[in-house]
Amino acid sequence: MKNSIDISSALYQLVNTIEVKNTISGKVYINDIPNGDQKENIAVGTLTNDNKYLQVGFANVNIFVKETKSGRPNLKRFQEIVKVVMPLLEDAKINGYFFQIDSDNGLMKNSKEDGLFFYNFKLSYQTI
Repeated sequence: MKNSIDISSALYQLVNTIEVKNTISGKVYINDIPNGDQKENIAVGTLTNDNKYLQVGFANVNIFVKETKSGRPNLKRFQEIVKVVMPLLEDAKINGYFFQIDSDNGLMKNSKEDGLFFYNFKLSYQTI
């Protein structure tokens, strides 16, 4: 059986591509971005892991972008980044896992960091 770190690591490998790295100003992280980091970052993490023979559960991919000078989400940058990331998450297989987008939750204000918005994809996964 795989633990939550194994699952997050597989998702990290799926998202941390050259194309993504060339698109964002920051990095891809497992679980959360560093405190105070105002760059364009992506955080991936496992939400649930049932630890049965055929493991199924949910994971998150959060894309963080600094707000505009007027305090609004930078829709242009979100659109550019989402266009690169979303195809990577659609019916993806990697390291014995199958990931697919369960819900596209869109933009939200980051309550932990001033000046950031994030875009959330909730993924379902299962071992294959």
